[in-house]
Amino acid sequence: MKKTSIITAAVASFSLMSASTAFSATQIEVTGTVNQSLAVSGCKTLSTPIQASVVFDDDGTYSITDTNASTTVLKGTWFKLAGKSPTTYTVYMTPDVFAPAPDDPDVVASLDPTIPPPAGTLDDFLDSLQAAVGGMTCKIKTGGTQSVTFVQPSTLIKKNTLVVKNGVGTLNISVSGSQLNDFSGPPKPGKFAKPGKFSATLAATKVPVVAP
Repeated sequence: MKKTSIITAAVASFSLMSASTAFSATQIEVTGTVNQSLAVSGCKTLSTPIQASVVFDDDGTYSITDTNASTTVLKGTWFKLAGKSPTTYTVYMTPDVFAPAPDDPDVVASLDPTIPPPAGTLDDFLDSLQAAVGGMTCKIKTGGTQSVTFVQPSTLIKKNTLVVKNGVGTLNISVSGSQLNDFSGPPKPGKFAKPGKFSATLAATKVPVVAP
């Protein structure tokens, strides 16, 4: 079972190209600077700008890539819902989730397998956020440690869309969930770790849509 921390808002300036006559032939690409923001209960919000490329392929898959690090941030499937005009529509996205087979050797060997999730899955995304907590400024009490675990099964996708209105797009990806931390030290005998919250958002507003 995997666990995670809190992410906040991110807004960026993007250039977006769209080629489409019918859904089956649509391809959309967004490139630019994205501000990633991570917020964890008990910590000061961490904001990190990245150069990103968001590509919606005509096979129904999408990927968000950190172009400087050459790593996949998120990937999954998408669906375009037409609006009142050809230049007004919404793209819905669903991230891939890692689900190892029950007969996987690592799963069989351990009740808490440590199989690395594939790059770009929701699990991998949460892992990268959890790792970033080490660079945050947090309130640690005597005996506590800067240890945070994001609970992947608790993660809810609040928004995951690209909304285009008359050639202008808004990208909004937002997730939230629960996390466990050791900021106050280990729990007393018979007690459990105090849970906190986490949330994450990647967003771009007023994105120009240009024919390639």
